[in-house]
Amino acid sequence: MKLFTDASQKASDPDIKAFATKTLPALQHHLDMANALQAALAK
Repeated sequence: MKLFTDASQKASDPDIKAFATKTLPALQHHLDMANALQAALAK
């Protein structure tokens, strides 16, 4: 997540910056779902 967050804010290449900015919300959503699943399985 940090790599994409940093790239979306600091990348000098506009294509890299745009890709990271576009992809970051989906990655965050997937991480949230994985964490929720892990928590549910731990119960």
